[in-house]
Amino acid sequence: ETFDVKVTFPTDYGSADLAGKDAVFSTTLNYISQDVTPELTDDWVAANLTDGYSVSTVGDLQALVRKNLTRSKVTGTVMDALTGTATFTALPQALTDYVSRYYAYRLYQVAAQYGVDVNTLLSAQGYDSVDAFLATQQSNLDSAVKQILVTQAAAEKQKIVCDDKALADNFFEYYGTAETAQYTDAYGTNYVKMMTLSNLVVDNLYATAKVAAA
Repeated sequence: ETFDVKVTFPTDYGSADLAGKDAVFSTTLNYISQDVTPELTDDWVAANLTDGYSVSTVGDLQALVRKNLTRSKVTGTVMDALTGTATFTALPQALTDYVSRYYAYRLYQVAAQYGVDVNTLLSAQGYDSVDAFLATQQSNLDSAVKQILVTQAAAEKQKIVCDDKALADNFFEYYGTAETAQYTDAYGTNYVKMMTLSNLVVDNLYATAKVAAA
């Protein structure tokens, strides 16, 4: 079925050329799909989750989910405690700049996904520049920097490093693929190593954490 959809762009729309203008979108409806939640059975788990998660029954799946939730809760609590009790004399400007550039890079990625330039994306959210957006994120930036510093300190305490060999040995486990280039080309090898180091530290913290019985 083909039909027209008539719309009027908001007066405060991000693009001045379109703001307040009428438009007609010629639309072709090819099909209608409906998501149906399947019944959770052993057969469904075996058919859909065995390859990716190594589970074959509902009981296996529930145990895996419980394990992952417990791990997330424990490691989150430990990292929050470490960050909350750590004393920071100063946040290195080089690291703050590094994290700021990552936040800015993510903006450009989102803009590309929507097929617009970054200024259009920011304008639609009420910002007139990347710097203006970053200024509102200062608290998040500082928290990210502190967590990186705490992770590095924990890594040194645990004698954990992420060199090229450690990255290669653990890449598939953490990223689900053996193709490192798609990540290192997009984010840089140093950033991927930093994220892998964080995962290695978290794994070790979880393995050595003492959890009181509920």
